[in-house]
Amino acid sequence: MSAAPWPPLVRALSVTAGRAAAQRALPVYVGIWVGASVLFEGNGVRPADVVAGALASRSERLLLYAAWTVVSLPAIRALLTAPSSFFLRTLPVARWQLLSMHGFGVLLAQLPWAYLWLRGAGLAVGGTAIAAAMAASTLALTRLERPSERLAAAGLAGALYLNSPWPWLLTVSLPAAALGVQRAWQRAPEGRPDAARGWVGGPAALALAASYGVVLWRQARAQLARATGFASLALVAGYFAVRNTLPSSSAELVGLAATLLSPALVLGLAGLCGPVLRAEAQLGWLLAVCGTSRSTGQLARIAPLALLGAILAAAHASALAACLHAAPPLGLRLLLVEVAAAVLLAPLVSWVGRWALRGDGNDSGRLLLGLAGLLLGTVLSLTLLGPSALFGWAVLAGLAVIERRRPQRLALALQSRLER
Repeated sequence: MSAAPWPPLVRALSVTAGRAAAQRALPVYVGIWVGASVLFEGNGVRPADVVAGALASRSERLLLYAAWTVVSLPAIRALLTAPSSFFLRTLPVARWQLLSMHGFGVLLAQLPWAYLWLRGAGLAVGGTAIAAAMAASTLALTRLERPSERLAAAGLAGALYLNSPWPWLLTVSLPAAALGVQRAWQRAPEGRPDAARGWVGGPAALALAASYGVVLWRQARAQLARATGFASLALVAGYFAVRNTLPSSSAELVGLAATLLSPALVLGLAGLCGPVLRAEAQLGWLLAVCGTSRSTGQLARIAPLALLGAILAAAHASALAACLHAAPPLGLRLLLVEVAAAVLLAPLVSWVGRWALRGDGNDSGRLLLGLAGLLLGTVLSLTLLGPSALFGWAVLAGLAVIERRRPQRLALALQSRLER
């Protein structure tokens, strides 16, 4: 077999799987860059401090790895499993050459993680952390269906849990990363058949909300993963912010945590709002024929967003309280405030999406303006008023829910930028 034409292969992979990965990763990575510019480089926290804390504390280390695995998973999934790149498998090119290109793409997806560890710990420890992160992400894509994958994951988890020296961790991580890349890439065209389940039923509002939830699960898994990634980043930022600022009261701690979580909720729910609005536009004629009331449609559209936001907020509050070893009353207060914030943000994000998306060519500008205003308002209100700002959010959420119905102007073929 002749040598592989590397430049054409790289270009082909870049415009297929690379483009898909960039669409999924760019918003999250830009958010990481903005957050890092605030937390790092002369603002009180250095990469070396974060790395030193992760190496000294098991909880910090596992938290960092888990958060980064969730954040990087959408990009890595697109790199290894994008259907648009399947044609490369039919070319007369050795498999190891295709796997090498995909492995290099997975390495590029680790750039924010690489910056943190190489700046904070040097080449040896930093390179080992990059290999471990690649192994964790790619093995997660395999769903650990085979014994070899479970064995590799167990070895990696054990090495991270015990804080093994970097030569040992590197010895475990490199084969695990190679195995994860190979298995995830090899298994991508096979798909995963799902058993038929009856998710939609019950009263009109519940059935319609369940149908929107099914749409999110089937068509918006990348957006779901992105929302989880934003919440994971907020968890890491909240943990280190509390560790470095040492809030003087429980109210200040809860306010700080909610302030850092609110942008993640807004961005995550905005990404999930797009598929729901498109499904609503496609079902408009059916809802009109069935005589579905405005209040039922409003409730059904907001309910899945509120539920998903509440789940992310509850997971964020529980994990943050556990990492900080917070007393049960403080942990419960943090949980209630963050869940309430997520539930109140759902109608506000939905209102911004409906206001922005009109199908007249100016949707992107209105969407960016609306989300920027919502982000600024939530952060400023929590910074100035603390958890008491939620009372004002409740008033705005009520106004958003009772707004007068506007004429439906979303085209059925609308490809919302919220989904990208």
